[in-house]
Amino acid sequence: MNLDFTHRTGNTFSDVPFQIKLELVPIDLTGTTISMILRKEQGGEPQLTWTDTDGITITSAINGQFKIDSQIISLPVWNYFYDIVFTFPGTIIKTYVSGNFNITY
Repeated sequence: MNLDFTHRTGNTFSDVPFQIKLELVPIDLTGTTISMILRKEQGGEPQLTWTDTDGITITSAINGQFKIDSQIISLPVWNYFYDIVFTFPGTIIKTYVSGNFNITY
């Protein structure tokens, strides 16, 4: 899924809920780790990383639900790329969400 965000630097980025489904069936996130990484260019160095232990909360693992927690983002103005990576038990890695994260003044 491609989803773009625009956010003003220094402001609070409010909770953003997600539900991950495959063919309309929620993907079970039990035992899964999640990370969201912002980069200035695809494949570039991480500028900001959130994980399910800091910045992301799995709200209902069995229903494939998680959220990006409310937090202040103070990155330099730039149109960042991001992806949300899921590492399932057994080291299966999937990227289900990605897009642009535009930081403005």
